[in-house]
Amino acid sequence: MLSICHHWRDVAIKASELWTTVHIPLDLPLPATQAFLERSKGRLIDVYIRAVNTDPFISCACDAAVIAAVTAPHIPRVRTLDIVLPDSDLYTIFSDAYRSISATNLIGLSIHLDVPFWKVGTYPEALFVANSSSLCHFVAQGNFLNVVPSRTSLTTLELSKYSPSHMELQDLFNSSPYLETLILHVFDRNALDPTIEH
Repeated sequence: MLSICHHWRDVAIKASELWTTVHIPLDLPLPATQAFLERSKGRLIDVYIRAVNTDPFISCACDAAVIAAVTAPHIPRVRTLDIVLPDSDLYTIFSDAYRSISATNLIGLSIHLDVPFWKVGTYPEALFVANSSSLCHFVAQGNFLNVVPSRTSLTTLELSKYSPSHMELQDLFNSSPYLETLILHVFDRNALDPTIEH
């Protein structure tokens, strides 16, 4: 609509309901991201962050820090947050930026790190947001269960590359009384070890 003519461009810019879903690749110019967030005018928004770098020799840390800083003030009105990152270092950047922010409108959270497998003890322990009392849908790669402050409202949980023990499963159901759907991808513990042949 922005490219049709000046009239439709003005209409589109003023219509905040058109600016409720923002896709933020790492190479998106910062002014475009800021303009999008401003045009949503306080509405609930869905944010999709793709901070995946195809060049292993180029660091994404600076860009990720800028994106985290720009989006952090808007976290209280985020309805869906979907993040794809190349490694745990970038996850820490976003987590540090969002950790003290209350995300009471957050209904869906998806965290995906492009790592082939997780080593035991390397899962993040710190909270990702300060409050997620409305969180219903949580999708994660690895054991990210500790990064949400509460799982009581969860109805859907999807985990990949994580094989919970019997006790962990019991705790999961005890802490998520409304859980209706549990999806575990790569449930076989041996599947997490690339040295074991199947």
